[in-house]
Amino acid sequence: AVASASAPVPTTVAAPPVSTLTPAAPPPAAPEPEVARLEKERRPSDDAGASPIPAVPASSRWPMWLGIGPSLAWGLAPSVTASARLFLGVRRGDLSLEVGGEASLPSTDRQWDGSGFRQSLLGASAALCGHRQALSACALGKASQVRVTGLGVDHARSPTGVAAHIGLRLAAALQLGGPWFATAHLDALGLLTPTTVSLSQAGVWEMPRLGAMAGIDVWARFR
Repeated sequence: AVASASAPVPTTVAAPPVSTLTPAAPPPAAPEPEVARLEKERRPSDDAGASPIPAVPASSRWPMWLGIGPSLAWGLAPSVTASARLFLGVRRGDLSLEVGGEASLPSTDRQWDGSGFRQSLLGASAALCGHRQALSACALGKASQVRVTGLGVDHARSPTGVAAHIGLRLAAALQLGGPWFATAHLDALGLLTPTTVSLSQAGVWEMPRLGAMAGIDVWARFR
């Protein structure tokens, strides 16, 4: 007997089909609006560590100041007299409001017979000003108590009265350094309330209708 062996028949295993499809390309991005692009370029990047521009504090929009200053006055007393004032101001943009208190040194007037009187002023003022760089112009109002004391008379009395003025102020400011400033001002005043000083029932002095003041103030801005 002849034994015969047959070779094994190879078997073929089908491999899974390989997809030849490629992913579709994404659609082109829409162009960025011009305004958005400019805003993005202007805005600092967070990755770069840039800090945003600090906002202006609301308090700096209302600067305030406090000051004091001497002055000379004409037409508010029988002779040229010195006075001083203390004032407080606040500003918004090109406008400011200033209020203050004023007091004058006593001024003495003598008559031919030796009698006379001594007068001083104590009052308050308010000014509404417009500013243009270092220059300013103000509408001014004053109200003062007139204090009179008789001299060389039999029955000396010390009556008081009221004098009201309105006028215009022109001023120029100069920065001295830091928060300190100096301002030179000239005031033109018009009397609203006639004021007369009498001795022995006779009028001896009447306050003029027009007056003027000139002075230099020193002040500090603290807000």
